[in-house]
Amino acid sequence: TTCTLQLPPINRPDPTRPSFYGEKLSMILSEEISPTILDEYLYCPHRFYLHRIVKMAEDRDVQESQSAPDVGNMVHRILNEAFSQALGIPLTSALLEKIRQTALGKIEPHARNAFPALSSLRIKLLIRLTQYRLNTFFAHMKKELATHETLRVTRLENAFHAHLKGLRLSGRIDRVDEIRKTATGPVTWRIVDYKTGRSAKAPAKRIDEFLASFDFSDHSLDALAYLKRALRSIQLPMYLYLFREATPLSEGEEIESTLFSLGNPPGEMIRETFPGDKLSQEQIALVIHYLVTHMRQNTSIAPYTQDHCPHCPYVTVCQHTTRGPASNL
Repeated sequence: TTCTLQLPPINRPDPTRPSFYGEKLSMILSEEISPTILDEYLYCPHRFYLHRIVKMAEDRDVQESQSAPDVGNMVHRILNEAFSQALGIPLTSALLEKIRQTALGKIEPHARNAFPALSSLRIKLLIRLTQYRLNTFFAHMKKELATHETLRVTRLENAFHAHLKGLRLSGRIDRVDEIRKTATGPVTWRIVDYKTGRSAKAPAKRIDEFLASFDFSDHSLDALAYLKRALRSIQLPMYLYLFREATPLSEGEEIESTLFSLGNPPGEMIRETFPGDKLSQEQIALVIHYLVTHMRQNTSIAPYTQDHCPHCPYVTVCQHTTRGPASNL
C-alpha cells in the first residue's frame, strides 16, 4: 500500500505596497530620520513596512520577557554610566580599571530592573554573559591605551542633527573619543558605536569605488540589494556625516567611525573602523538621499533577500520568507 502526501500550496502575499503606504511614509519622513530607520529599509523593505508603516509589535518571548534590543539598551546604559566619571579626562590604566569595576557593579541591578520577569536561572546567565563580554571589551581597551599618547572621552550619548535637501537627519552617538597617537601629532576624532547584535557591519573597504559606478537613478529592489552588499549599513557613514556637519574639522585633524561588536560569542571582541577619508560629505549625502527616494518610488514591500531573517523580530509572522508560517512546512 502506498500513500501520497500532498502539501498545501505556498501562497505568498501580494508584494505591492498598500494604498496607505505613501501617506504613512510621508509622515515618517517629515520627522527626524535616524540611521536605524534607513538601515531597516536597507535590510528589508518588508521589515520596514511592518515596523514603521503598520507599527506591528516585535515578536519576543513573552514568558521570558527578554529581547535583543532590550539587552542592547541595558549594555548601553551601563557603559554610558561607567564612562561618565571619565568625561574629558585622559584615560589611564588605573582610570580604565575604575570604569571597568563600575560597569561590572552595575550589571546585576540593571539586569534585574530591566528584566523582572526572567527566571532566577535566566537572570544569572544574562549577568554572567554580560560580565564576560564587558571584561573582553575592557581588556581590548586596555591594550589600545598602550598605542596612544592620549585617549580622552569627550562626549557620551550625544545627539547630532543636520538638514539635507528638506530632510531632517538625527543620530545619537554612543561615545566620541579624542585621540593623539603622539604628543605633538594631530587629533583623531573617533565616533564609537556599541553593538550587541551580530549582524552589524562596516561598509566594504572599496565603498568609494563602488559608489562611483553605482546607478543612483535605479530604484529597483535589485539595485537596493546591490547597494546593500557594499554599503552593509548606513550607520557609521551617517555618524561621520552628522559629526562633520556639527563640528567641522580643523586642519590636520582626522576622523573615523568605529563599531565595537559586543554580541559575538564570549571571548570574541570584534572592532571595525570606517575611516573618514573613505567617503566625502557629498557621497554620504547622495546615499542617504537615494535610500529615501527608494522608499518613495519602490512599489514593492517584499524582502529582496533572506540574509537577515534569522535576526528579524518579525520572522515568525512574515509570509514572504520560507521561515515564516506561509511555508506550511
